[in-house]
Amino acid sequence: MNENKMNALIRIKLYNFIITNKRSVLAFLSVGALAAFVNFSIFALCWRIIGVSYQYAVSIAYIISVVCHFTGNRQITFKSYDPDIFYQVLKYLTMVLTNYLITLMIVHFVVENLHFSPYIGIMCAIGTTVWIGYFMSKLGDFRRIAA
Repeated sequence: MNENKMNALIRIKLYNFIITNKRSVLAFLSVGALAAFVNFSIFALCWRIIGVSYQYAVSIAYIISVVCHFTGNRQITFKSYDPDIFYQVLKYLTMVLTNYLITLMIVHFVVENLHFSPYIGIMCAIGTTVWIGYFMSKLGDFRRIAA
């Protein structure tokens, strides 16, 4: 199969996935937008107002936004009310650690190599990690247990 046909097939599969799962995709993006707002706000507070180094400010903001993200996705996006939250938290922390390391690498690269603002680095990191988070959450973290 040539590259154009492969790309067309991938676009069709992605479109079908989004249409089939439009409610959870829209909810995930909304919760993610709220978490991104929290992330930027806490980062700005720590870095610009308090004067914490951007590396620590990124970490503090990330941790606080992760709590918002977990709670929102568990209750709104995937409507997961499994009483065994411990298992969900462990799986979610795996995703968070993966995305955190990716975030640190991207922000570091953008600031140190491209000489852009850490805000640009955070935006690039969020754009990169949002889909990793969605698929890891959908496929593992918040799967509902049949009653």
